[in-house]
Amino acid sequence: MADERDVATTLEQRVAKLIDGVAAAHKVDQRLHRVLLDEVPLAGRSDTFEVEYQRRYQSIIPRASGQADPERDAVAGRVLSAAVEGVVHAAARYGELESPALRAELIGLVRAYLRGRSAG
Repeated sequence: MADERDVATTLEQRVAKLIDGVAAAHKVDQRLHRVLLDEVPLAGRSDTFEVEYQRRYQSIIPRASGQADPERDAVAGRVLSAAVEGVVHAAARYGELESPALRAELIGLVRAYLRGRSAG
C-alpha cells in the first residue's frame, strides 16, 4: 500500500501501489476470502489495523491536491477506501483480482477522484 516515504513517485504510481497492495491482501486465499465476504464482511479488523489502513489512504490525498485539509481529507480517505474495497471485494468474489483491465480501471477511478478533489 502507499506510504509517505514514496515522495518522489507520481500520482499514478502511488495509486497503483495502493491498489496493488489492497488486491494482494485479497489474493492470499481467494476461496476463503469469498466465504468471509459473504458470511462476515469486515469482521476481524482491529482498531489498530483500521487506523493504519485509513492512514495509508489518507496519505495520498493531500499530495494529490497539493494542500492538506485534515477534516475533508479524512472523509475523502473513508470514501476512497470504501470505493476501492467495494471494487476489490467484487473482483475477489468473481475471480477477477488478476485482471489487468480491472486494475487499470480502478487506478483510473482513483486518479480521477483525486484530481477532481484538487480541482474543486
